Amino acid sequence: MYVVFSKNNKKKGLGPLHNKTKTHGRVRVFLWLFSLCAAPVYATPLIQFAGFAYSGAYKDIRMAYPYTKAINTKNAEGVSLLNQALNARLLHQHFKGFRFDDSKLGRIHSNNPLALAFVLTSENVSVEHIGSSYKTLIILTGQALLYNEAKREVVVDYPIGFQYVDLFHTRPSRNTLQNLVRKLYIGHLSANIFRAFVKRLHTIRLRSHYGHTIRVMAVHIAPRAMVPLPPAEKADLLGLKSFIADQFSADLSVHNRIPVLPYMEGDAIGNVIALRFANGGVFSLTVPKPDYSLILTLEGFKKLLYQHGGWGQSWLYGVFVHVKLLEPLSGHAYMNAMIKQAAIKIVPKSQTTVRNWPAYDATLSSLLDQLSVAIAHPTRHWAGIHMGRARDVSQLSAFKKVARSCR
Repeated sequence: MYVVFSKNNKKKGLGPLHNKTKTHGRVRVFLWLFSLCAAPVYATPLIQFAGFAYSGAYKDIRMAYPYTKAINTKNAEGVSLLNQALNARLLHQHFKGFRFDDSKLGRIHSNNPLALAFVLTSENVSVEHIGSSYKTLIILTGQALLYNEAKREVVVDYPIGFQYVDLFHTRPSRNTLQNLVRKLYIGHLSANIFRAFVKRLHTIRLRSHYGHTIRVMAVHIAPRAMVPLPPAEKADLLGLKSFIADQFSADLSVHNRIPVLPYMEGDAIGNVIALRFANGGVFSLTVPKPDYSLILTLEGFKKLLYQHGGWGQSWLYGVFVHVKLLEPLSGHAYMNAMIKQAAIKIVPKSQTTVRNWPAYDATLSSLLDQLSVAIAHPTRHWAGIHMGRARDVSQLSAFKKVARSCR
């Protein structure tokens, strides 16, 4: 059970209420003024729940989210499977930072047009043959997207990153993978993206206006970083860029307890993003210009033999990402640094083939996550290992100050 607010009926500092002969008039006036000036204890923002939506143009949805789109069928009343699952998750939930009015999807209130949607931003399903097993990795990323429905404008975004790993003795079929994705949405497993969505909602406070805003404005891939990419990644560079931007946005948001503005490259024209709701609604939202901009550059990868023996080999996989944090108005850079991360992958002798990209991919995700933690808790030790110089902790501290201003 969740408690929205606890109201303390015992007031302090109001004077001796028992002395009616001298103070009752002043006490009544004071209490009357207090009731006018004090914020109502239960006055939390009323937010509409807009439901489940896909990010991107409609023509790209089946290609970008093939498994999700396949399972998201509608019932006889025209309500999609995923909207049913979301509504069931939200039923009887009470959030400290806002109140939901989900009585009708898309309803605009004259006194408060704020709406919140679950927006799916990426779906990635991969299978890797390791020894006698098949490692299946499913990555789903989404957003708790708050927007002003009357203005059709994004307010803020709380990203949600979700990964699931499973092992099979035989290569899973498409139907098997589709059923597994279905369980990650509507199953009773602890691994459930809607469960993660609700859990995140319990940690945030929503409002119509925020202080400063931050957004990943661009993701670049350097020519030397293109070499180790598998054909599928080279054929979908926009997808890789979106993954990097969404992953870092999610990590930065969670570890620093801040909202962000959504990354838009590939899905936007100008400052507009397209959304298609599972209930059939289609519209675009304007994204305001951020106060702080992030530019990420995937600079390259490196693989080195770490150990070897009769058991097999272990390899060191390195990833390098340049991070630049700018204030667009002044052009001042709060961070302008190369970040490096390494991880060890053990390859047993029984493993006949070794795919490098899964190791690079995991190391890249680790880099973005560890950098977000370091921004929240800067140390000279971390800066020395991952930035090359201990004194670069000053850049982490500067980033931390910027992040705090976005709360």
